[in-house]
Amino acid sequence: MGTYDANEFLNVGDVSPSQTFTINVQGCPTAKSTVYSSGVSANVRFTGDADAINSALLRLSAGADSATGLGIEILDNNDVAIAINGESGFRDLVLNENGDANLTFKLRYKSTQENVHAGQANALLYFDIDYQ
Repeated sequence: MGTYDANEFLNVGDVSPSQTFTINVQGCPTAKSTVYSSGVSANVRFTGDADAINSALLRLSAGADSATGLGIEILDNNDVAIAINGESGFRDLVLNENGDANLTFKLRYKSTQENVHAGQANALLYFDIDYQ
């Protein structure tokens, strides 16, 4: 997600620039038309360990060289926050002729304390997709 100076996080709630990631789904049925409205929707549930201070954020992995005072915030493609162990909500998939689609989300670091300490800022995030 990039390298940032701890001094960029001076106040609780300060954030890094967001980084986009994509979940690709393949082979969805294309019962209706393709490319425009597929009639297919998906909901993504993001799971992982919540931060101890801000339970909406993903907790950083612990370690001797780990950063402290930060969590990871998940955002949808409209920059609306999705709490860890929460859901994106169902949204229509735009399928290509092969039944493939992309779900786009963003991640960013968010400070949970005024004193952020530099270090590794890794975490483990899982996702499940509900499809209808």
